[in-house]
Order: sequence, then C-alpha cells, then structure tokens
Amino acid sequence: SLDLITFTAFIAKMTSRIGRRISILSASEKGIQPLSFASTNLKKIVTPASVTRVGYGAFDDCLNLTDVDFANNSQLEVVEEWAFRGCKNLTFVNFGNNSKLTAIEEDAFRGCESWTRATFGANSQLKNINHAFRYSGIDDITIPASVTCIESYAFDFCSNMKRLYISDLEAWCRLEFESETCHPLNYS
Repeated sequence: SLDLITFTAFIAKMTSRIGRRISILSASEKGIQPLSFASTNLKKIVTPASVTRVGYGAFDDCLNLTDVDFANNSQLEVVEEWAFRGCKNLTFVNFGNNSKLTAIEEDAFRGCESWTRATFGANSQLKNINHAFRYSGIDDITIPASVTCIESYAFDFCSNMKRLYISDLEAWCRLEFESETCHPLNYS
C-alpha cells in the first residue's frame, strides 16, 4: 500500500490501484483535486511550495494519515471543505513559514481526533477560519495576527481546548466572531 506521497512535480492524471482515474494536480490550477486520495492508506503527505489549494475531500477519511507537511514559502491559498475530514490519526500539520494560506474552509479538519496542536508559521496570511476544526482533538492553537474572522462553529465540540496563543492582542481585539460558538475560549 502507498504510505507516502511527496509531490515534486505536477502530475496531470493517474489511475489508482482500484482503477479509478483521478486528477491529482492540474497544470493550470496547481491544486490537489477534489477526492483525489479520499479513503486511501496514506501515512504522510509532503507538498511543494507550488501547490495552491487542497481540493474538496482530497484526503477525506484517510485513516492512516499522520503527517501533512506544506513547504515554506507555500503558494497554498485555501484548504477546501472536508479536505482532511475524518483523518482520525492525523497528529501533525505544518503550514510552513511565509505561506499564502488565507482560508481554511468548512469542516476541513473535522473529526481529526488525534490532532492536538495547530500552529501557523511566521508571516502567516491566514484570514478566515470557517468551521475548520469542529470535532477535532485540538487542545492548543496559535491564532495568527492576520486572522480577521473566525466563523460560527470553528471550534465546535473541541472539548480538549486548553491553550490559546494570541500572537497580537490588538489584532485579537479587532477579530470578528460570528457567534459564541466560534470563540475558542468558549471551549477552554
């Protein structure tokens, strides 16, 4: 079975072991396509800086996935809905330094029960956290100063929340919370 995927160049198309044809990276979009690796036995993912998005459900229900490493100076802009949903053994996600990541969409990491710490590298450009961590094991998160909106249910059912690091108190005071269910302190 496939344990590790390291993307070093763009692959237009490939056929999976079970015979389904999947688009992994499109040359124009430079993104990991929706459902490309859903329910596979991957253990680790390493992406190059050129990947711009992780598509809807791209790694949904990869139960053996433990590590995701996005390169420093990543062009990654968005982690789409359900991208890593249900990856119950995911423990490590490195968003890299100087990432262009601006949005983590709805339920992107929902149900990642073993993932406990969320950190974003230096010079993070993350703006929006949208329902991203519901039902995850997050107990420790650093909110980058660049975040301007945490949407409803972003941390819903994160009952393990113990530590919240605020990198810029002034930015925190300007932060828009859609409701009390999205405020991480509600779960601490």
